[in-house]
Amino acid sequence: MSDTLTAAKQLVAEALEVEVTEIEDESNLDNLEAWDSLAHMRVVQGLEEKLGGTLSAHDIVSIYGVSDVVEILGRGQAG
Repeated sequence: MSDTLTAAKQLVAEALEVEVTEIEDESNLDNLEAWDSLAHMRVVQGLEEKLGGTLSAHDIVSIYGVSDVVEILGRGQAG
């Protein structure tokens, strides 16, 4: 597992207030009951803190699952 994927799963788990073992590579809004609108904003906040900047509106609405978090983390910068 890549460091970025591990970081993404940890970030999502913390935002959703679940154990990281509950987060799969394919986890997303549709298959995680805990991923509601408030949890989504905590994912955004976690990304912004980790990246040290503000995500674009496009990025915020495009986050659907762990793979999107991986993509944003992989860019290494907000926006």
